[in-house]
Amino acid sequence: MKSIHRILASAAIFLSAVLLFADSPIDRQYFGSITLPLGRVLVQHEVSDDWMNAGYKDSVHIREKVKTLAKSRCEITLKERAILRIGEKTVIEIVPALESRKQVTIRSGNAWVGLLWDDPNSTIRVRTPAAVCAIRGTVCRISCDSVYTHCLVYDGTVFITPIKLGTEEEEDSSFVVNAGEELLLIGDFEKYKKAQEEAFRKFEEQELDELERFKREQEEEFHEFKRVDEKAFQQFKSFYFSSKQFDQEADRKIDWVQWNIERDKIVNK
Repeated sequence: MKSIHRILASAAIFLSAVLLFADSPIDRQYFGSITLPLGRVLVQHEVSDDWMNAGYKDSVHIREKVKTLAKSRCEITLKERAILRIGEKTVIEIVPALESRKQVTIRSGNAWVGLLWDDPNSTIRVRTPAAVCAIRGTVCRISCDSVYTHCLVYDGTVFITPIKLGTEEEEDSSFVVNAGEELLLIGDFEKYKKAQEEAFRKFEEQELDELERFKREQEEEFHEFKRVDEKAFQQFKSFYFSSKQFDQEADRKIDWVQWNIERDKIVNK
């Protein structure tokens, strides 16, 4: 009789474990691995509201978030020669996408995508508050916040589809941005100008050593904006946009760009 009770108890424990693991994230879909966490890099798992420290070679899965704090960066390797890097104070959410394409959402911050071969399986969509950037066989960088999306393409082509203001729906037309070109897409033009002016005001208040660093990263963009006649921005439905060739020599002086180019050289070896 005791043997029967032991068997029934063991079976109950086993069944409970099966049910527990059935509801656990053990079948999470793999997205990539963290191959370079610099500074404070955190991961939030699908089933938790807590942020956990991320380490080298940690796996990242669909429906998880990755966050960098101040003076921090993170490189995620999707597969050989396919990478996604994010700059400081950036949060990405890895979300399911149609047709098994990888997709991440960035509300605010900086990202560098290097898909260093033209492989349909290496496609990634980067969704910002204003647009969706479809990237394949391409090297590009993207910065955004709730007002603007800025994309510079170094190799290949990126297709950028605006999102209808106040909705989650994509417009039925896309911008094509080729190597050497940049696209600045603005949802609220007046708010964008005020943000640029505020950034420059903060720039003037920096300590001298920080001022030089900030100058390299922000001043040129601000003054370029001030030099350009606002009429150069064209209206596309409810958005304003500017599309042009960018100064690659000046661009390479930006620390974020220099670092990514060096990392890409390592990936290409």
